[in-house]
Amino acid sequence: MVHNSSIRPTHERVERIHEARALFDQALSIDPNDAEALAGSARIYGIEYGLGLGDPGTDYDAKVLRPANRAIALDPDNIRAHYTKSEYLTMSRRPTKASAQPTLDWP
Repeated sequence: MVHNSSIRPTHERVERIHEARALFDQALSIDPNDAEALAGSARIYGIEYGLGLGDPGTDYDAKVLRPANRAIALDPDNIRAHYTKSEYLTMSRRPTKASAQPTLDWP
């Protein structure tokens, strides 16, 4: 399921999204428990979902919610992780789940 947005980003913005994803992947390869990198990676996938840029075969729940929940578990005050989770659940038409307690194995 990919959210379809009527706002199409420029080629340059799409390239920056891919560059950011690569940098977060690199950070997570160094420290897989870095809450900021987990939240950032989730955010990039959330942006991709929101702009409708993703591959229809991508499991966005796994790419957004799992790292966001893990970041929240590691750092409960991580605003980026909370915001990303809430925004993604709203875009995917599940806003009431945004207030649920995070777990590492949800969804």
